[in-house]
Amino acid sequence: MGYRKVDGVFWTDPKVRDLTEQERYLFLYCITCPSAHSSGIYYNPLPMIAYETCINEKALVKAFGRLKEGLMVYYGSLSGVVFVRNMLKFQTPNAKEKISIQKHIETIQDKEILAMFLNTYPEYIKGYSKAIETLSEGYHKGIHTETDTKTETKTDTKTEKSVESFELFKQAYENYPEGCKRNAETEFNWLKKQHNDWKKILPLLKDSMLAYNQFIKSQLIKKPDYTVKHMQGWLTERRWEMYQLKEEIQEPELEFVGGFNDN
Repeated sequence: MGYRKVDGVFWTDPKVRDLTEQERYLFLYCITCPSAHSSGIYYNPLPMIAYETCINEKALVKAFGRLKEGLMVYYGSLSGVVFVRNMLKFQTPNAKEKISIQKHIETIQDKEILAMFLNTYPEYIKGYSKAIETLSEGYHKGIHTETDTKTETKTDTKTEKSVESFELFKQAYENYPEGCKRNAETEFNWLKKQHNDWKKILPLLKDSMLAYNQFIKSQLIKKPDYTVKHMQGWLTERRWEMYQLKEEIQEPELEFVGGFNDN
């Protein structure tokens, strides 16, 4: 499976056209580089990417951040694992190649990114021989068949939405630090699409976002140009499980319980 397919619509895709030349180049590299796998998930350390693309590591980190915001490519800065989210959809593997992919994903060491892969391609969960419990707490609980936004209708969205739930989410949304690019309704719909257990999540969001707000304020004191994570990425990665307020302290104080990098 040494060849990777790049559909012609790559060049007309609005998301791709919105990228800078360097970001577009990196995206194409992630699909076609020597380390790439047809599944879209593979190991490729940053120094190697920098060597092969002639882009310095600092610029690569920034470009990967942009690709992540667009839900195109996820990169584990500590693990060196790349996941090109829609790559496998364009490969049409045969039965033998599917077996090869199944064996390949057993070798992936980054459990968070592996969970993203299984969330996107749930048909590979059944054959995943290692215990799903080895995936990080919270991620394996959220593995589900993602609803394709192209087939979801406005009627489905209106039926699912309740005023009470939205108001609860809005309270949390209003306490999120600067960095929200989209309105509350868009972010709320995103939460519901990403997580089947969104109703259980709602009551947890406000306090967690207050904690994240306090965390960001503390970081901005140390580093005024500290980057605030966009809310959709925050929700996708279940970060409400990482930021909690200590109840015994009157003034909000952050207790960081996660393991992700914010930038």
